[in-house]
Amino acid sequence: DAKKVSLFRNLCVYSVPGAPLPPRLRCPALVVSGEGTRVTLRRLAIEALPEPQEALVDVRKGAFCELVDCHLRGGGLRLADGASARLLRTSVDSAPGPGIDGSGFSELTMEECHVTSCLGNGVCLGKCRRVDASDCTFSDNGMNGAVVGGAWGEWRFRGCTFAGNAQYGVW
Repeated sequence: DAKKVSLFRNLCVYSVPGAPLPPRLRCPALVVSGEGTRVTLRRLAIEALPEPQEALVDVRKGAFCELVDCHLRGGGLRLADGASARLLRTSVDSAPGPGIDGSGFSELTMEECHVTSCLGNGVCLGKCRRVDASDCTFSDNGMNGAVVGGAWGEWRFRGCTFAGNAQYGVW
């Protein structure tokens, strides 16, 4: 499919240790789907191809995705249908919509991440089981830094910075 690459099995993609810069991976949307499916991406610069897309990494149906030292450009991360994600020292910028979008997902953990210059909200999160963001920066987004909603779930933002967003830091 020219618009997406579907991943239904476990996959790990790492850059070569000691590389001076992370390799640039230009691709259509990566769709990670299926209960028990685990995808780990480490030290990669991932760019939307052929043009910016709302969800560059789309995690659904109970799958888990880990992004470590990655840079998503021109598209964001979407979580749905009981999916989970862990982001460590990962940046999301220049998404045409929200940088991270999720509703009905299980967990999102973010540590030392940057969500910047997205045309929509930095993060837009609805009903979920748990969100834990620590030492993250949400800045210069076209709308709010973070929109958090939903009647259930555990929400925790610790040591985070919300600056320069067009509307509110947190809504």
